[in-house]
Amino acid sequence: MKYFKKNMHYLLMTLYLFSSQINAFSFDNHNDLNIGIPISEKTYTNKTYENREHNNLLVPVANAGASESICFGDEYQIGEVGDTVLFEYSWTSSPLDTNFDDNIPNPMVAPDVTTTYTVTVTEISTGETDEADVVVTIIEVPIDAGSDATICEENSFVIGEAQDAGYSYLWTSVPFDNSLGDTSNPNPTVTPTETTIYTLKKTSVLLGCFKEASVTITVEQLPLISAGSDDTICSNQTSFTLSSASGPATGVAYQWQAIGGNGSFNNATLLKPTYTIDSNDTSITFQLIAQNNLPGDNCPAVTDDIILTIEELVSVSAGADGSICATGYLLNSANASNENTLSWTSSGTGTFSNNTALQPVYTPSAADVLSGFVDLTLTATNNCGTDFNTITKTIVDTPTVDAGIDITISQGATADLSGITTNASSVIWSFTGGSGTLTNPTSESSAQYVSDPTELGPVTLTLTAQPTTVNGISCGSAVVDTLIISINPAPTADAGDNRAICLNEVTTLGVAPTPGYDYEWTSVPFDSSISDPSSSEPNVSPLVTTEYTVTVTDDAGGTARDTVIVTLNPLPTANAGNDDTICFDGTFVLGAPAQGGFTYAWTSIPAGFTSTQADPTVAPIVTTQYFLTVTNSTTLCQNEANVEITVESPPLINAGNDENICDTQLNFT
Repeated sequence: MKYFKKNMHYLLMTLYLFSSQINAFSFDNHNDLNIGIPISEKTYTNKTYENREHNNLLVPVANAGASESICFGDEYQIGEVGDTVLFEYSWTSSPLDTNFDDNIPNPMVAPDVTTTYTVTVTEISTGETDEADVVVTIIEVPIDAGSDATICEENSFVIGEAQDAGYSYLWTSVPFDNSLGDTSNPNPTVTPTETTIYTLKKTSVLLGCFKEASVTITVEQLPLISAGSDDTICSNQTSFTLSSASGPATGVAYQWQAIGGNGSFNNATLLKPTYTIDSNDTSITFQLIAQNNLPGDNCPAVTDDIILTIEELVSVSAGADGSICATGYLLNSANASNENTLSWTSSGTGTFSNNTALQPVYTPSAADVLSGFVDLTLTATNNCGTDFNTITKTIVDTPTVDAGIDITISQGATADLSGITTNASSVIWSFTGGSGTLTNPTSESSAQYVSDPTELGPVTLTLTAQPTTVNGISCGSAVVDTLIISINPAPTADAGDNRAICLNEVTTLGVAPTPGYDYEWTSVPFDSSISDPSSSEPNVSPLVTTEYTVTVTDDAGGTARDTVIVTLNPLPTANAGNDDTICFDGTFVLGAPAQGGFTYAWTSIPAGFTSTQADPTVAPIVTTQYFLTVTNSTTLCQNEANVEITVESPPLINAGNDENICDTQLNFT
């Protein structure tokens, strides 16, 4: 059963029209009459409708719902639950809201502004309608994120609004910008590095309503430029192209300035112009100025600088050729200009005190001094190249002196002085300990010392050499050397006593040597058997009687002679006989008959035979050698001979044993 409320004039009409159909009525608490009418079947405009609940006739009543205030962005349901089978619903709005379902009884709405919604309910069977309104008030959150703006790179900008009491704030950015800092600040100052959208969410602390707004800050990027790198060119270069400069190809205006330069650009508005060098230019600061030339650009120009240094060519002088001392030389006449580095080198193996200094000290090596000269080269470099200069220095060594070896002379003799000096400006001889005289003492090699006939020495001779001076500097100090002159008595010679020897005998001549004496032996007739003609005691074995002479020379050159005669005695004749062969048990006479004045001595091998006879008889049983020694009884000279006697043994035979045979036997073997 459904009941509808209507004003009284509707009630009277209803009673009249449907009096025959009323089957129930009552009054509610508001004294409104409720009438129940069963609806069986009604036809309007050829349509038939049936009341599904007791077939009672219905009257449309519109209910738009209760007016309400909501937050912006929230939804609110208007109307009421209706019956879309019996009624049609149609909603309109003012101002127009197209974002809800306008043909249902209770749609959800989310207006952007305060809106009045009107619902028209139409009873489908009768076409009767009813209307009702509802107002949905939007609680506005006033918000101002700020105005879109364009700023220059690295500049700052204030966005948002002044603090509004009762509201909280939250900022976000796309892309993220760290310069926002406190995101709850209603009006922060931002410094974006690129174009950024900032979104502000403003929320009512009391109602919870919020609203969002965005602002776009466009960042105008300053042109990214580079004037290049500092550079250095040489003074003989006439132009310089700023080829290492870089920047955008379009959208930027360029302007170059040459600060401190007197030359000119071919076109100062090019990114990479060419600058013509002025002869007075030494150092130029090239400044590149770049500014965006886009429409509406208000950003300042950017600049970048490089420094161009114009370097003079290097030049160098090592000084002049000349002489230097072996003890070292300060190269104080060297000079250089516009150099970055210096380096001294030598053709020799000497050393510099500092080979990178302009005026070092060069000390020649022993090899340099031996060579006698050295080439010294000074090389200077800078960024524009290299220059070098070479000088040749003759090396003057410190003086050296050699007085020579000690000399021995005889009393009254003259000693020739043969000293040697090098690199000496002057020399002089002097002596101590003697009573002689010097001749030509300022000559190192032709001075002489003439001894006094009565002096015995020794005398010390000193040779002094003074150093050479180079550029006012002495190459070292004076040096001295000495020698000793020994003055000795005249030498003596002793060849030894005359003597007689046998042929082939060796005899020793002379006497023991005296230190400082030289010996020389000669012979008449010449005897090649002298063992050492320069020995004081040579051995000789002459073939004939010979006279030997020894000449003795002392250190001073004094000489003495002596002779000795060696008489040669001949050897006696030794005759042992001739080799022979004898039979076993035979005898043999050795030697020859004896001669007066000689003695004889025999021996044998195998041993066992001796005899003093000149011609003994022997009977050897085996082959035997016999040796004879004959001695001259006066000179005792001896000679020897030998003979071999071969003994021929008889054959060894055996006739067999004795035998007996019969007289009738004709043969016996």
